[in-house]
Amino acid sequence: VHADLDEVTEDFWIVKIITVQCKRLNVHWWNFTNGHWADHGTEGSVPIGSVLACGFSFHPNSGVPTTTLKEIFQHL
Repeated sequence: VHADLDEVTEDFWIVKIITVQCKRLNVHWWNFTNGHWADHGTEGSVPIGSVLACGFSFHPNSGVPTTTLKEIFQHL
């Protein structure tokens, strides 16, 4: 994940979906800090309909592969 010129990567958050309930997603938060993606150590819930959820694997130190991002953005 790379920020555009008017953004900073630290503004982005990634969530791992833990469970899907009737009206919300229970998620685990990751954020970009000190030059790499890190487990923020927090969990929460997000109301369904407020996020676009894409499932993909990534390595916290190197981010998401370009080919994976291209595949995701093809469906937006």
